[in-house]
Amino acid sequence: MLKGKILFSEVFSGHMPLMSYLSTVIQKFTSPDSIYHLLLYHTLFLFILTILSGVILIFRFKWVGLAFVLLYESFNIYLFGDRFLAEGVIVYPIVYLAGLFWEKIQKRKIYKMEYALTGVIAWLVVFMREPYIPLILFLFFLILWGEDHRREKIISIAIFLSLTFMFVLIHPINEFIFNVFTMNFQNISTEFNETGTRGLGFFKIFLYPFVVLFKAKWNDVWLVINVLVFILIILSAKFFRVKKTLIFVIFLILSLASIRFVEPGTVFYSAYHILIWYGLLIMFVFLLLRDIDSEKLRKLFLFILGMSFFITLFPPNILWEKTDTIKEINDGYANYSINARIIRVLADKNSTLFIDGGDDLIYWRADLKPAYKYSWYTSLMPYFKIYTDARIEMFKKYSPDFYYGNCRKGYFLPDFVKDSYQNIKKLNGDKSCLYVKKDIVQQISEDKIREINKLEYKL
Repeated sequence: MLKGKILFSEVFSGHMPLMSYLSTVIQKFTSPDSIYHLLLYHTLFLFILTILSGVILIFRFKWVGLAFVLLYESFNIYLFGDRFLAEGVIVYPIVYLAGLFWEKIQKRKIYKMEYALTGVIAWLVVFMREPYIPLILFLFFLILWGEDHRREKIISIAIFLSLTFMFVLIHPINEFIFNVFTMNFQNISTEFNETGTRGLGFFKIFLYPFVVLFKAKWNDVWLVINVLVFILIILSAKFFRVKKTLIFVIFLILSLASIRFVEPGTVFYSAYHILIWYGLLIMFVFLLLRDIDSEKLRKLFLFILGMSFFITLFPPNILWEKTDTIKEINDGYANYSINARIIRVLADKNSTLFIDGGDDLIYWRADLKPAYKYSWYTSLMPYFKIYTDARIEMFKKYSPDFYYGNCRKGYFLPDFVKDSYQNIKKLNGDKSCLYVKKDIVQQISEDKIREINKLEYKL
């Protein structure tokens, strides 16, 4: 995108666009020159954003906000909350709106500026991550419901609608709808089948707190989650006698936050799908504890939470593990760095590249023009005819100078162009996943060949 490509029509994205723009802005202003710095600047952005969001939450909700920050930040690493993911960016704004909803139900003051902020947050979440659109619109509706502050509420709706229409209109509509909605609806349908949440199994989402309580595997974060769920259920039962609607709405909010079902006990990788639910669970538990009329019960549950918090902070908690960050990055990203380095050595400024079915970071590091119409061929693209046809068209009409196949997932050169390419082998004679056009090989100098030999590759 920094090279002028248009999102959706020239750069595929299966998600709402704001995270793409956010990453683009970070790269524009930091100009990372290595994968290490690319990761570092994105992580630093998330760190700064977390501090600012935490300060706002503490300022607005006092000890409830502080308790949320301490508990959420202590264990979110197990749910990939420390990664540059949309879920990690939007969890604080969503929790903030949940807090405002609670304040409104409890007939406490909501400031005029907060209504305008609500419109901005609703727009932000909608264009950050599509699965949480129902959740954020429901929270938006709850805060705006009622006859009070009509002027502020109209302004809030106007802000949300203006930003939404503007943001939709600056993108190619057909490609935007196909990338974000058509493809994802099909994927969600498949996901529901795989997780057993289709049909009657869908009730697992609405009963997720109870599913967690009886099915979760025990580890640090899920011990804390189980304690939180237990407290939520007890407090909900106590509040239900006088505030039935409130408790029903809380469980509905949590259901909308768990729309992407995660098997209880899961950590890392797909566990980030439950990050928003985890944040809301913490917030609602502390709000219930704050407003419960039994001081003994409040102290008892805070003591239980405190004990579980401190117990799980001791080894073998992941925070105590000794790690060599540089070694981990070198090991984890070596494949991208080495292949991109070889391409950069052998290529010239007009060379083109195609990465087949994954390992997309090679594009960024190699810094070559993609030969493919939609820039990369990744995610769900191989399952849709429009993208597979475009891939074949590329090989027939303007085949890339360099080709990298995803050997692990079975992506290789089509048979009709195999003879046009030469494999760049490892020094021990093993084949790599990287290929170069044979007519380019004849033009490669001895100096460049010696340079890739140092990387333990050869022609």
